[in-house]
Amino acid sequence: MRRKKLKRHEIISLISLAAAIFAAAAGNLHNKKGEAPAALQTPVEPSAQSEAKPTYTLPADLLRHPLMAAPIEGEIKLQREGYCTSYNTGNRQPNYVAWTLTPQRLQGNAQRRSTFYEDPELADDVKSRLSDYSRSGYDRGHLCPAGDNKWRMTAMIESFLLSNICPQKHTLNSGDWRVLEEACRTWAAEQGDTLHLVAGPLFDPEKSQWLKKRVRIPSAFFKTIVNLRPGKEHGIAFIYRNTTDDQPMQRAACTIDEVERLTGYDFYAELPGALQARIESENHLPDWTK
Repeated sequence: MRRKKLKRHEIISLISLAAAIFAAAAGNLHNKKGEAPAALQTPVEPSAQSEAKPTYTLPADLLRHPLMAAPIEGEIKLQREGYCTSYNTGNRQPNYVAWTLTPQRLQGNAQRRSTFYEDPELADDVKSRLSDYSRSGYDRGHLCPAGDNKWRMTAMIESFLLSNICPQKHTLNSGDWRVLEEACRTWAAEQGDTLHLVAGPLFDPEKSQWLKKRVRIPSAFFKTIVNLRPGKEHGIAFIYRNTTDDQPMQRAACTIDEVERLTGYDFYAELPGALQARIESENHLPDWTK
């Protein structure tokens, strides 16, 4: 949904709200009635008398390509074989990366690489460097995963460009974030549909930290996921703190609207307004795991 750019104090408040939601899921926070916050309550299943969802006929070319957010001031857009990047020159990493995941893209023999590359399309003063990550204590964490790019060698190689990478705690990179990546591949295979994904960093304006004074360290990461099968469109998002904490998927689940409030970005802006509004307000993990 289209939103105005948030002010600094509003962003701080929203990040605090996100932290409160995580604490609530762990049983540390309740509302006045002793109930879990609405964002964490199990949605009520619609009754048999509920009004049927409208059916949308979307252009075939829209469904085939990554769905970018509405334009962001100062971004550099980078088109790759397997994904598209909105790059932030100040943070020297993506605002977000968007891609599609299909059952067909899960096929292929392209082997995972062990070599990362500086992006040759970016000027030296705005791109991240291999030396920025050296002995930094942070992993080079993929936004569009290598595992989603086995379908073609070019796509696999480009997934290791630093313009697809953010500083990520090893525990998160090899743990809960990886679990989510694998879950997305499972959902694409089991549902047999095209998934539209967007992933990116979140920053705490009160705790600005940098690698080698060049690459900003995210305080958290988000991923939004949308399935646009006609008549069964649904969406969900996840937020994971960039820490060593255990973060189960059900605790990290949220709405796409929540991610938009934290980032100020307008995701899936190419979709019809009513459809965009509905799927961005959903947070029902069983729709994905059943």
